[in-house]
Amino acid sequence: MKICWFLIPGFFLFGCAGSVPQDISQAPMPNLTLSEAVAQTSAHKDKPVRWGGTILAVTNYANDTEIEILAQKVDSSGKPVYGDVTHGRFLAKVNGFVDPVIYARGRMMTAYGLMDSLVTRDIGEKPYVYPVVKIQKFYLWPNESESDYADNYNCGPFSLTAVAGIYPYGYRFGHGRCF
Repeated sequence: MKICWFLIPGFFLFGCAGSVPQDISQAPMPNLTLSEAVAQTSAHKDKPVRWGGTILAVTNYANDTEIEILAQKVDSSGKPVYGDVTHGRFLAKVNGFVDPVIYARGRMMTAYGLMDSLVTRDIGEKPYVYPVVKIQKFYLWPNESESDYADNYNCGPFSLTAVAGIYPYGYRFGHGRCF
C-alpha cells in the first residue's frame, strides 16, 4: 500500500507533461524581436526566431503555405498573450498544405523558424513590410472554448471531483469555480 502513495504524484506529473514542442516552449537565444528583424534583416538572416500571435489569413500555394500572423507577446511557455497590444505582423512560410479551416482567422499560433526576408504588401492602401520566417515547427493553441469544456467536464453534483471532495466548495485550483 505504501508503494501506491509514491506512484500517485508520478501519475500527476506525467499527466502535466504537455505536447508543446520544445522549440515553441523555449525561446531561442538571442530572442530576436520583430522590430529588430525588420530593422536589420540582412544581419539576422537565417537566425532562429520564436514569434506568436493571432492568425489573420492562410494562403495555400502549390508547394507551401503562407500564414499571416498578428504578432503578440508570448508568455514563458510560448503561448501568445491575447490583448490589444501588437508587435506588428509577420508571414510564416510552412512547407506543404495547412488547412485554413483548422488554422482559421482568430486562432492563436506560435511559430519557430529561421528569419528569411522582407516582403512589402498593402494593408488597405498602406504599404506594410512583413518579415518572412521559414517555419520549422509551429503550434496551434486550443480554442478557449475547447479548454473551457475540458475544465468544466469534471464539474457537477455527480462528478468525480464533487463526489470525492477533491475540490472544496466547488473550486478548482487556478481554474475558478465549477459551473
